[in-house]
Order: sequence, then structure tokens, then C-alpha cells
Amino acid sequence: LDTASLSTLINTLGAAVTTNTDQILASILAANSIYSTAISITDNASLDFAVALGDQLKVVNEKVTIVQSRDMDVTKLQSVMDKFVSVVNGVSYTATATGITSIGTFTNLSSTKSVTLDVAGDVSLPALTSVTSNLTIANNNKLTEISAPLLTKVGSFGFAVYTKVNSVDLSSLLRAPSDAFSLRIDS
Repeated sequence: LDTASLSTLINTLGAAVTTNTDQILASILAANSIYSTAISITDNASLDFAVALGDQLKVVNEKVTIVQSRDMDVTKLQSVMDKFVSVVNGVSYTATATGITSIGTFTNLSSTKSVTLDVAGDVSLPALTSVTSNLTIANNNKLTEISAPLLTKVGSFGFAVYTKVNSVDLSSLLRAPSDAFSLRIDS
């Protein structure tokens, strides 16, 4: 085998390995339902796009931002919110626009870097177990309950003075975050 033939063979094998590796990686990511782009749902078009992603949203390797509008289909929005299990760079959900009659819930979200919620209603995070950074829940006149019964770990809380809250469930929290925090509920 001469040098030119050997060089051609090595280049061919190198290209085949690189192509094959890219295909294998793409296949693994698709099979494991990992989405590596930030998700921003702010209108019906972006909501339809998120619905089309389906199970790819189980693990989002970026941030999820949802700003619910009055005309957004809440059933569709809930179907998307039900998909999220793990969001690497945090979740932000705002649902305070005039005319919103129903808000969504992250029913299956179990872990994320941060959670920021500003919603005109109760907060329920039934599957959430870990927030590595900050859990922030804004005060709202329609907020009467905060429930994260499986939450065992949180980096810090960004709690407000809640004027209407009458129930808080953080029953699985193993210990308070390292920084000082207080939770005050006005009666």
C-alpha cells in the first residue's frame, strides 16, 4: 500500500467515524427526548410549536419561559406543561394578564435550576423534588395555596409576604437553604 492510498483510506475512515458518531448522538438524543434549545411560549404560534415538539420536551437542556396570554388555549398549554420533567436552566411562568380564567401547572416537573412563578392563582408543583438555585413565587391576590410536597432540596427561596395564602406544603423539605429565609403569611 503506497502513501497516497493509505492517506485516502485514513481520510475515508475518519469521515465515516465522524458521520457515524453524529448519527449515533442524534439518535441517542432523539430516543431520550432531550431538547437542547430554549423554549419561549408567549403566543399561540409559539404554543403550537411547543405542542408539535411532543415528548422531546421531557428533558430541556436550556430554559423554559411561558407568558400566558388571555387568548391562549389553556388545554394546549397544560398538555405542554405536562411534558416537562427536567429543565436544566430554569423555568419561568407568568400568568397575570387580565382575562385569564385558568392557569397551568407543571405536574411532572421534578428538577430544575430555578423556578420563577407569577400567576393569578394557586401554585402546585406536585412532582418537584429539586431546585438547585432559587424558587421564587410572587404574591398575587388570587394565590391562596403553595404546594410542593415532594421538594427535598432548594438552593434558596425568593418568597414574598403573601396576603391571601392560607396553606403552604413543603413537607418533604429536608432542611432549609443555607441562606436565611422567612415565610410570612398575613391572615
